[in-house]
Formats: sequence, C-alpha cells, structure tokens
Amino acid sequence: MSTLQLRRFGTPGALKTIHLPSLVALLEREGGGYVRARLELVPDPSRFNYDALASVLANPQEGFPVRLVDALHHIHEVADEQGMEAMLELIDERRILLAHLPDKPTPADLAVQLWMVDPELVERVHAARAIAKPKSFLSWLGRGDVPKAAPEPDEATLRALETVFDDYFERRKRGRHSRVFVFHRPEATYFLVRHGLPMDRRGIIRDGESTSSFERPERYDVISYVPARDELNIHARTKGERTLYREQLGQLLFGSKDYFPDDGKYTLAPLVERGIDALACEDIDGIERVSLLEVKLYFAGNAPEVVTRRAMNGDLFEVFDASGFTLAHTPFQASFRVKFVGSKRPRTVKIKAPNVATYTREADEDVVSRWLAARGFLRRAGSDAQAA
Repeated sequence: MSTLQLRRFGTPGALKTIHLPSLVALLEREGGGYVRARLELVPDPSRFNYDALASVLANPQEGFPVRLVDALHHIHEVADEQGMEAMLELIDERRILLAHLPDKPTPADLAVQLWMVDPELVERVHAARAIAKPKSFLSWLGRGDVPKAAPEPDEATLRALETVFDDYFERRKRGRHSRVFVFHRPEATYFLVRHGLPMDRRGIIRDGESTSSFERPERYDVISYVPARDELNIHARTKGERTLYREQLGQLLFGSKDYFPDDGKYTLAPLVERGIDALACEDIDGIERVSLLEVKLYFAGNAPEVVTRRAMNGDLFEVFDASGFTLAHTPFQASFRVKFVGSKRPRTVKIKAPNVATYTREADEDVVSRWLAARGFLRRAGSDAQAA
C-alpha cells in the first residue's frame, strides 16, 4: 500500500481539476461505503460538496479504504504533461478505449479514466518514471565473454520472482506485495522493484488534535541489465537487497546465482600505472576531455587514515607535477571532470572501487563506460586482470 499522503487532493481546488463524473465514479468504486457515509456522491457540480470531500481526504480515519489510497497516490504521481504523454502512448499501443473520457481531458482526467479501466497500467507509468531518478549505481560484470541478448521474462517468471522478493522482505519486516515491472530501452532492460519499507509511526495533527499514524512507506529500486557490456547495475538501499537482486537476476537471466560475481567491476590502478595517460580520450566518440579532479587514498596501520587530494583548478596530475608528489598508492575513489561533445561545461563522474559509479546525468553512463573500458578501469568478471 502507498503511504497515506493525500494532501495533494486535500483542497477543493485540486479536486476540481478532475472531471466530476470521473471523480464520482472513482470514489464510488474505490471509496465504497467509507466515502458514501461521509458525503453525497452526485455528479452535479451545483450539488457536489468539494469542501466535504477535501476534508475526508485530508483527515483519513481508521478504515480509510486502501484501494482509494493507492488510486489517489498513483493518479497524483502521473497527472502532469510527461505522465499524460506516457499514458497516451500505452493507450495507443494497447488500443484501449476510454469511453467516458471528456473531449478536452486534463492529465488527471486521463489518469482517472485509465485507472478505472486498468489500474496496473497507471502503476506501470508511475514505475517507469523512477528509472530517471537514480544517478548512482553499483555495478557487476557477468561471466560471459560475448554480448548477451536482452532478457524477455514472461509474466509467470516475474510473478515467481515477486514471490522470492516477498519472502525476503517479509523476513526483513517490510511486508509482502512487491511488484516487478520490466521496461525495454535500446541500451538496457530495466527492472523496477516496488516494495515496502519498515512501518512508520509518527505524531500527526488530525482535526486539531494530536494523534499518530502508522503506515508502510513504499520504495522503488532500479536494476538495469546492459547486454552490450554483460553488466548488471543496481540502485538499492541495503547490501542485502543488492545481493538479493544480483543473485536472483543472475538466476533468472542466465541460470546461475553466481553469474554476476561479487568481485568488483572497477579498478583505479591505471591512475598509478599510467598517470595522466590514463585520462586519454581521443579514441572515444562523445568525449572531448577528461581531467582528474580528486582522489581518496586509504592508508592502513596503527593509525589508519583517509587522505583526500583535490585540484581546485585544472587537473590533479598537474598539481602533483608542480608539487613533486607521486601517486604511488591506488586510490579507492576518484572523481573525474568529463567534457562531453556539445556540452558547455564539464560534468563530474565519481568512481568508487570496487562497484560504485555516480554520474551527474544518467545518460552519461554509456559513453563513460566505453572510456573506462578503453583505459583499463574495468575488470573482467571472475578475474583480477584488468580489461584491455
């Protein structure tokens, strides 16, 4: 269930953005007796009490219908121009007829009507928007020596995967009811995993009185498989979740939980071995220049320490040359300034060995990965040898 966040629809003005007959139909189906007991549901603007409905939604009481929570949450999340475009594409693709859609619908009107026909499609549009949010992924290379075909899991396989995920999340006190959505893009196949978080209890003000709410928030984890690089990328909160996804996607796609071994994707050794030559990029289409912005070094011993060296201007190797410093230890983290063709300013890319890459823009990942591979910053799965 979605966290009960109905403030968006807690004002009469917001409710009036939805075509009234559509709103009444939604409230009748998803709100049931709870809503009918608190106001008269009539599709007549002169008689419909928007203020009363706003109060019902802004102050949910015990027994507030779960389906109405989910409906309003997802409708709100997709009710904008980008969401409307995504919904229209799905409607055209699947030849869906929305018989009660007004002639000049708002995004909210379209979302309500699509929810009434097929709630899962609205959930799918909402899930797809989560792909663009994370810019930091942990990555693992597969054991294959050649590019793989994009995976095509069927519905039965996805439902079985959800059962495995449910068992894990239930053990971690996060409830069941996970969902897996699959999206195919030219560069990768994305798996969106929606699941619950630990229950959240907090003090709230309701009808002027201090009380509490007890709800389970939701979260979307993003996983992508890049066939051209035989690479799995995961954006999730905990190590346990990342291990779960890495092993289960390996089993699902290639029949082995160990297909994506946990032995590291990145190495920063080329910075020590090749110095400034490791930043060469003339052979990489899309990149004009790469400079080293920052490195972090770990020194063990009786008094372990982390040392950060950062260039305020220019390239860090130039700073090293000017100061007589030699980079003799392999950093565990490095930040690069990358000037892309057609961009006005460089953008930062951070690599933290063995598995973390962070991009200013997710779209930078493909070209940067080609540069990292060409300069030897990528390891081959199951081997300590650097990629050529």
